[in-house]
Amino acid sequence: MNKKIIIAIIVIFCILLFSVVFSLINIINTKIIYGIYINGIEVSNLTKDEAIYKVTKAIEAKKSNNISIYIDKKTTKDVTFDSLNIAYNVQACVNQAYNLGRSNNIFKSNFEILLAIIHKKNISMEININDENIKNLINDINFDLPNKLIESDYYIENKNLIINKGVAGFVVDETSFKNDLYKNLNNFYILTNSFQVNLISKEPKAVNISEIYNEIHKEARNAYYESNPFKVYPEIVGVSFNKDYTKTILEQNLEEYVIPLDYTFPEVTIDNLGINIFKNSLSYYSTNYNSLNTARSNNLELAASKIDGLIVSPGEVFSYNKVVGARTIEAGYKEAAIYSDGKVVDGIGGGICQISSTLYNSAVLANLEITERHNHQFLTSYAPART
Repeated sequence: MNKKIIIAIIVIFCILLFSVVFSLINIINTKIIYGIYINGIEVSNLTKDEAIYKVTKAIEAKKSNNISIYIDKKTTKDVTFDSLNIAYNVQACVNQAYNLGRSNNIFKSNFEILLAIIHKKNISMEININDENIKNLINDINFDLPNKLIESDYYIENKNLIINKGVAGFVVDETSFKNDLYKNLNNFYILTNSFQVNLISKEPKAVNISEIYNEIHKEARNAYYESNPFKVYPEIVGVSFNKDYTKTILEQNLEEYVIPLDYTFPEVTIDNLGINIFKNSLSYYSTNYNSLNTARSNNLELAASKIDGLIVSPGEVFSYNKVVGARTIEAGYKEAAIYSDGKVVDGIGGGICQISSTLYNSAVLANLEITERHNHQFLTSYAPART
C-alpha cells in the first residue's frame, strides 16, 4: 500500500478519534463552552443558572442609571427603564449559549466549539420595548422642541371653523431614534445610557378640506329613545360649511382662517322627551385649585364652560383641544403658570391642563377608550400619576 495513503488513513483516523473524544468530553460537560459572551458579558464555563444570574445582575446595574437623551446643547431628557417597560430575554439567550456545540452532529458541534475558542462568540439579547411607550416618548420630545413642527389643525369657536395651516419645523427622526435606543440598551461595555437625538426638518401636512368636512359635518336629528332595552339617542345639531368657499379662503396667505359654520337645529331635544336619560354615574373624579389665583381660575372656568353639558354619543370621538379651542387673549384666556421647556413660566391659558387631567381620570375610571393623550413633563400637585 502506498505510504501516502497509509498516512492519510492514519490522519483521518486520528481526526475521527479526536472528534469522538472531544464530543464525549463536551457531552459530559454541563456548562457553557469556552469563548461565549452575551452582550459582551462572558458566560464561559458557567451553568445555565449561573449565566442567568450573572447576566441579570449586569442588567440590574445598567437599569440603575436613567437613559439620558440629549436633544440640544442645553436640553436633556431623562427617562427610566420602567417608564419604557424594557425587558431583556435572558432565558432565551442563555439557552442559545448553552446549546452551542451541542445541538448539531459531531463535526458541526466540534467546529462550533473551535470557532468559539478561537474567535469568541457574542450573542445579542433580544430587547422588548412597548412600542406605544416609545411613541409617547418621541411625542413628548417633539412637543418640547424650541423650533418644533406645528401640524395643520382646526377647532370650532364662536360658531366659526378656525383652521391653522401649521408651521414647518423639526421632529425626531423616529427610525434613527429607535436604532440609537436599542443600540444603547444592548451596550453592556458601559453602564451609562445616553445618546444624541437626530432631528429632521419637516413640512406640516396640507389642509384636507374634505377630511375636515367629514369630521365636522352632521345632519340634524331629533332626540328619541327606545324602551326595550332602554336607550336614549340625544339630538344632533346639524353642522356644515361651504367647501368651495373654504378652498378659496385658504388660497390667501394667512396664519389663521375663519370659516363661518351653518347650523341646523332639531325640533325635538332631550329636554322635550321628559325623561331622565343619565340614570347611572359611570365615574367621578375631582381636583382642587386655589380660587385666589384669579387668572388661573378664569382659565379653568372658561375651559370648563366649553365642555359643560356636552353629550358624547356612542362611537363619537371627543377632542379636548378642539372643543376648548385656541388659548388666546381674544378668546378670554389670561396669563398663568404653565410648563414650557422643562420650566414653570407664565403663558396664555395656564391651568386648563387641570381640566383635561380631571376629565382624563374620569374617562379612565369610566373605562372609556382613550385614543390620544399627552402627559405633563412633571407630576402635578392636583392629580397623582396614573399607571
